Amino acid sequence: MHVQALLNTPVTIKNVNSGKYLNISSDFSNNGAYFQLWENPSVSRSQFVLIKSSDTGNNQNDLIVLIKCEASGKYVCADNGYMNEGVSIIQWDNPAWKNYQWIVKKCDHNSVSLINLNSQLYLGVKSDEKSNYSSIVQVNGHYSSVQWLIEKVFQPSTQSQQLIVSLPSYWKNNTFLSFTSRYYVIDVSQYLKDIVQEIMNSTCNTRTLGSGRDQIQKAFYSKLIVSSVHRVENYSLFSSFAARVNHLQSYQDPPNYIQVKTEEIPKSSTAFEWMKNSGLNSDMNEKYLWHGTKPEYVQAITEHGSDERVASLSGLFGAGIYFAEYCSKSDQYCTPDSNNEFTILLCRVVLGKQTYFTPNGMTNKKTPRN
Repeated sequence: MHVQALLNTPVTIKNVNSGKYLNISSDFSNNGAYFQLWENPSVSRSQFVLIKSSDTGNNQNDLIVLIKCEASGKYVCADNGYMNEGVSIIQWDNPAWKNYQWIVKKCDHNSVSLINLNSQLYLGVKSDEKSNYSSIVQVNGHYSSVQWLIEKVFQPSTQSQQLIVSLPSYWKNNTFLSFTSRYYVIDVSQYLKDIVQEIMNSTCNTRTLGSGRDQIQKAFYSKLIVSSVHRVENYSLFSSFAARVNHLQSYQDPPNYIQVKTEEIPKSSTAFEWMKNSGLNSDMNEKYLWHGTKPEYVQAITEHGSDERVASLSGLFGAGIYFAEYCSKSDQYCTPDSNNEFTILLCRVVLGKQTYFTPNGMTNKKTPRN
């Protein structure tokens, strides 16, 4: 499709060399947030609007555009030192400057190059890298990463919306056809034992171990040690989870990013890299959180998931599914099995947009809009 026909409508900008998409980083609400490659085109951080610029440049036949990020409402531009090759591509909110404006140059096979009007350098990928989180910079035209496909965002009608579930690529059984059983429990201790131990160490308040307010079984110990790690691969549960995320996205609420303790692991750790590449949807505040349970409930959770309908009424906020950012809190709800081992779950949880109530608002019948 000709780029002119895609002006003023949501589009994705796909890198031909890598097959991944231009994407704004997780701090996307701020000026100065940088751009990267990412594999998911359905999130608002990977969607843009091209707006025709009034500037004609040196050639009146050139199409010159501003690139507006859907998630933030800010514009794609070159960072300070914007005349130099290798300068990072960031977002900012002053589109009047020339380093915000991009010449659309037609290439082969419906692809285009995007050339900064001020520097005459190309939008490209640092060192022609192809992985998620690869940095977007301005480069000269001989790089293989300077070709992009501008594609219209598909917006299905309300009468015929269809959710296509992409299973996590790191699952052993990551296609529907590979599921010959309802679910699988995969021993991943070899790969994840040390990583989960790092996350556990970073989220453990040792002062409350064995003696917290909700401690089921009182004991004396000073740390938690991971003995094994198993991953639950349940197609039905993950499909329901993905459908719920899709439903939350349909509200199109403005971003309201929150941070939890499981994200505060040292950046130098293997766990930090693992979590960064785990595909969590930050637009929807998808997090890893802990859930402690008794051994007799593990099988039911594995097969059917957590169910608030059978939850205890004695919880602090009544019946519900309780998750914690501190493993030491979830540990209070764990009891040992016949081998004297305890089960704690590290779960993918979508928090959505958070609403905080003061005591005066606790009687509201409906969640406020803001």
